[in-house]
Amino acid sequence: MFPALLKGNTLLKIQLLYEQDIGSDIVNAIRIALREAFNAQTIYEETLVIPDTFYDNRRGQYLAELVVEYASTFLKEDVYAILLSNKDAYVMGLNFVFGLAIPWLRTAAVFLARLATGATRATLLNRVEKEVLHELGHLLGLEHCKTPKCVMNFSNSLREVDIKTNRFCEKCYTKLQQKSNIRISERYVLKE
Repeated sequence: MFPALLKGNTLLKIQLLYEQDIGSDIVNAIRIALREAFNAQTIYEETLVIPDTFYDNRRGQYLAELVVEYASTFLKEDVYAILLSNKDAYVMGLNFVFGLAIPWLRTAAVFLARLATGATRATLLNRVEKEVLHELGHLLGLEHCKTPKCVMNFSNSLREVDIKTNRFCEKCYTKLQQKSNIRISERYVLKE
């Protein structure tokens, strides 16, 4: 289920993909957050263009699964990929998604279009960090959490994104260690 690099080795390698119009401050903030939270190393960074064929004209949004599948074609061996996109995206059954992880592809995407709504730059950076950590949690085997402040809590609105923290609750922290042998910095663990 997990790349060999996680078996008995705590080094988490991330391939950071992003659209060209994503600000360098966002890319840098995510690189730092991944390093601080997981001691992760971003070993490849690359810009990409999301094909317009993934755009649903009726909805005015991109189909998130197609975007993640496309991003996975850029995946290097023994890494996880995270795409940062300024697109508005959805999955069937939901009006929109802030992000989507497909664990068997070791790839996730975070969609900034709605996260940017009414946000200062600092608020946007905070929201994007939470959603990147959330989607990476899914890639590492975590499911949604019922603890409201846990970063793994499901967010169906900006208010819910803003309420949760960028930290994993004790339960998710323990599950993550058991499932993937990944250690999270104490700073990223909720003290209950």
